[in-house]
Amino acid sequence: MSDLNFIPVETEAQKQTAFPLMQGIYSDLDYATFVTRLDRAQKIIYKLHLIYDASEVVGLAALSRFGNMLAGDVMYLEEMAVAPDKRGQGYGKKIIESVKQIARNEGRVAIYTDDSTPMGEREEFLIKSGGRKISNFYEFKVAA
Repeated sequence: MSDLNFIPVETEAQKQTAFPLMQGIYSDLDYATFVTRLDRAQKIIYKLHLIYDASEVVGLAALSRFGNMLAGDVMYLEEMAVAPDKRGQGYGKKIIESVKQIARNEGRVAIYTDDSTPMGEREEFLIKSGGRKISNFYEFKVAA
């Protein structure tokens, strides 16, 4: 597995590629709602990325960046999905590691995510990937 490449979802073709992966997280989501919400959210702090290994899409991750007095500069992993045909091949952990590296490169102190997304074995995966459970959130410290 080579380094993963995170490409922001901006074009219509990228949105069409990302939609089935996002629909795997939110099964009731229709394409028009996805595009409307994505376009609105990306104007604020949310950025959806298609994740490639070489030229093949292996997943997606939505990242938000923010900071406050309590936490400092942090990143929030809003959504994450591995393409169905890539599951069980270590891409989930590789995506988490790549997000940690992105956060580290940006000078962020931590990554947070939650377990409110209907993802089945997500809690076990997040803990195995180094997340520390705090209530219904998971924290990944980002060492400099």
